[in-house]
Order: sequence, then structure tokens, then C-alpha cells
Amino acid sequence: MTPCYNLHVIKNHKLYVLKNNKDNYMRFLRRKEVENKTGLSRSTIYANMTKGSFPLSVKIGDRAVAWRESDIDEWMLSRVECG
Repeated sequence: MTPCYNLHVIKNHKLYVLKNNKDNYMRFLRRKEVENKTGLSRSTIYANMTKGSFPLSVKIGDRAVAWRESDIDEWMLSRVECG
């Protein structure tokens, strides 16, 4: 079951956090943060998304996308486990 999130959005220098009813937090990372965290370039991120080997971004605004930090963390762990 997908959790239902309250509209508690905290903006702090491109940091987006949603608080759900169970006091769990989901953090969104913008592209630059994903690049810094993974060490991948913009073109590599989008190429791997197209191939299905990198987490898909989510739309967070009319002209803004981000990635769930948990998805990026899981992807990074999978790289360590596989390699």
C-alpha cells in the first residue's frame, strides 16, 4: 500500500522533505545532488534511466524533477553488491 503523505513540504536550499502520517521522511535530491552523490554525469544519469539501469526521476513541479534519496541509496548499494 502506498503511504499517504501530508502536505508538509520543507524547502531548504533545494532540499525537499515530505512527512507522511507515520513520521517517516522522504527526501528528494535534485540533479546536481544526484551527480555529486553518485559521481555520474548528467548524460550518464539520463542514459542509464533510458536503459532502465538507474532510478527514474519524479516530477516535483511544472519544470522540476528530483530523485527519491532512498532510490539513489538502493542503486548505490546494488552497485557495491554487484561489483
